[in-house]
Amino acid sequence: MTPGTTQANHYVLKGHQTEITYDETTFDGQPQLTYQVFPGPTTHTFRGDQISSQVSHIGTQITVTLKAVPDADTTSLTLFVPTVNLTGTTAQHIHTIAIVTIVRGSIGGPSLIHGAIQSYHVIKLEGKAEFVVS
Repeated sequence: MTPGTTQANHYVLKGHQTEITYDETTFDGQPQLTYQVFPGPTTHTFRGDQISSQVSHIGTQITVTLKAVPDADTTSLTLFVPTVNLTGTTAQHIHTIAIVTIVRGSIGGPSLIHGAIQSYHVIKLEGKAEFVVS
């Protein structure tokens, strides 16, 4: 990073009836992700250790579990967060994706499942990446 450059830490993203807000750190020092599907009254908010983060050469993958039923399906959401350098500005428009993954389960384990165990739904997102003091 060059002098005078900060990196985005707050993301507000929308796409295909979905809105995701992600903060790398909030006032209490923990990350937070809010996920909402429209139309729908349900908003899911995840904090701290409910969020898994993995940094790689393609950015950071943020994963949360939306639904987990013992001996049945598990649904997770993975948001791909690019590294965004902000030089001379406090916000930048970005495009990214989120992937909703359904992992089929059964009381007898994955060997009793016929066909694909995982299925994926890709959500194209765009919005604003900015630096916010927390």
